[in-house]
Amino acid sequence: MKHSLIPTEGNWYKANLHCHTTCSDGKMTPEEVKERYRSQGYSVIAFSDHNKIIDHSDLNDENFLALTAFEVDFSGKDSDLTWNANKQVHINMIAPRADEDRIVAARLRDDGTFDEVKAILPPQKYVCNSRFINKIVSAAVDNGYLTTLNHPAWSNLDYEDYAYLEKLWGVEVDNGGCRVIGRPDNADVLTKMLRSYQRDIYPISADDNHSAFPLDHPRCSSCRAWVNVRAEKLDYTSIFEALKRGDFYSSAGPEIYECYYDDEECAIHIKCSPAAAIYVNSDGIAGNQAYPEHMGETITEAVLPVRQDIGFEFIRVTVIDEKGNRAHTKAFWLKK
Repeated sequence: MKHSLIPTEGNWYKANLHCHTTCSDGKMTPEEVKERYRSQGYSVIAFSDHNKIIDHSDLNDENFLALTAFEVDFSGKDSDLTWNANKQVHINMIAPRADEDRIVAARLRDDGTFDEVKAILPPQKYVCNSRFINKIVSAAVDNGYLTTLNHPAWSNLDYEDYAYLEKLWGVEVDNGGCRVIGRPDNADVLTKMLRSYQRDIYPISADDNHSAFPLDHPRCSSCRAWVNVRAEKLDYTSIFEALKRGDFYSSAGPEIYECYYDDEECAIHIKCSPAAAIYVNSDGIAGNQAYPEHMGETITEAVLPVRQDIGFEFIRVTVIDEKGNRAHTKAFWLKK
């Protein structure tokens, strides 16, 4: 039986799921952001300005969809450290409806305790308190939001700082803005969370764009990382439900045309744009790889056996192009 790691039906739409505008600390207006991304083939933007939620449906047309979202910031509570040295936990939240106008919050008391989250409340002061953050995330998920852990490398996070997080839908494995400033993310956090049996958590590549530099400027944070989502049509419900199901793959360059696990062959089959390497990643040390015959060459397909004698829990695929940019599939769980 074949088990696809990327969606096989519907239309492809290019999406940036982490975006800032002049509504918070971005340098471009929502209209300017739309114009820039449309020029680069994007169809979907989640406008996720800091700690405020705004419906940008007025930007929608037959070729463009604005998702309603916001980024909630939890800053470190060590009073002896500066903001720059403190740990940060930033969570992106994509609303299930365009006209959603409530954002998740809970009132934190001075003694570090907090009120129970009984509803979606106006924003309050946030700090890095694990139980508090999980209350916020849990309330968001219960109200239909998709929640993503943003830029864990930039946030100074160690494993113990995110291991407690529950109900996350995604983890950023590539953040264009953080690459520009020299704090790039990788898939290590995703792997660790998958290893802790958070099965329905997906790799997210996104821009976190703030700058207004031209697209050809090396400091430009736009159009560097995205998800390719496959849905029946370009409307809010179709795109949101496709994202929720994991009907996408994430990329900063490579394209994946086909990727499935054949459980009779015990092998991954993949077809992609020209690649310098293709990896089968797993929960263990071992995996498998495909390379071209010679340096400087590329490959566009591979069949990679998955060993059955070493007890893999899950597998997923990474494609790397000649520039070192990566594309990531979701995980497929070999053990139910």
